[in-house]
Amino acid sequence: MKSFSSLFFCLLLSVSAVGCFAPDLPDETVYSCNTTADCGTEGLVCAPRAGLRGYCCKPANEVCNGRDDNCDGQADELAVSSCYGGPTGTEGKGICKAGAPRCGSNGELECVGEVRPGTETCNGKDDDCDGQVDEGFDVQSDPNNCGLCGNPCGTGFTCVGGFCAKQEELVCNDTLDNDGDKNADCRDTDCNGRSCTRSDDLSGAGACTCVAGTAKETLCSDNGDNDRDFLSDCLDTDCNGQSCNTTLGGCVCQGQAKVETLCTDTQDNDGDGNSDCADDNCAGASCNTTAGGCVCSGGKKTETLCNDTVDNDTDGQLNCADADCNNRACIKSGGGTGTCRLVSGTRTCN
Repeated sequence: MKSFSSLFFCLLLSVSAVGCFAPDLPDETVYSCNTTADCGTEGLVCAPRAGLRGYCCKPANEVCNGRDDNCDGQADELAVSSCYGGPTGTEGKGICKAGAPRCGSNGELECVGEVRPGTETCNGKDDDCDGQVDEGFDVQSDPNNCGLCGNPCGTGFTCVGGFCAKQEELVCNDTLDNDGDKNADCRDTDCNGRSCTRSDDLSGAGACTCVAGTAKETLCSDNGDNDRDFLSDCLDTDCNGQSCNTTLGGCVCQGQAKVETLCTDTQDNDGDGNSDCADDNCAGASCNTTAGGCVCSGGKKTETLCNDTVDNDTDGQLNCADADCNNRACIKSGGGTGTCRLVSGTRTCN
């Protein structure tokens, strides 16, 4: 198409006998106009231009392309009034709202001011726009939001019933700092007196106990290293003075060794292959706790009470008749105190 103003200028020049050259204009060049009637072609309108005459324009839907597609004198203003890119059903819920469409600098469509769902936080708002507020947060037990949102309990405290309370280490065998005070298990004073037995320890809950910040072996007869110090039973100094035979008794840990202490039950209580007086541990110990008068000496039972008419060492010999009673006090047959002696090949009280 040709511009009306250019053709009119050439007509004036031809009248004055001066030659005129009116170059062809590109096809997309439009006629200038004052009103839509000037455009002449059906479907064209006279679009306004700031500071210039209007131009004939065929209206179309406005898109982001830097042009005045709808012929209203503005470029890239969009017909729709709102936009929203969040999931269906979330618009208008909680914090979510629609925005206004706008063309970006690179021709992309932008939605200015819209708010889409986010991660739910404890703040009294519906952040994920699902119609619920602060779901997933329990202000009765959440140490970061105790009693109300945004109220943290801090290090060393936990939330109980909506109130911050000093946190205690309650599990003392998991190698974890459960109360956040940088001390785990027995190193935490909260564990004093609590069991430190590990779950893989078959000896039972009482096999290890926290004492003064350290793990102590408390079961000394199971062949297990219950406190994880690479020493088990009597070899562990924690066991000093403790029983080393919980089934039979009669055995105590002393000097990192098992010591037989019950010398009257015919049992090898310390497991060294010797029982009662045959065990060196029994030297000087009573070998008859019922009647008395018997002491372990020289690896055997020795009668020490020679005036009670009782076979205290159970060797079948009573009083002076027992060689153990030689030179020991006795009661004469006629009364009075004597001494067991060998007289004419017979042991008697003389």
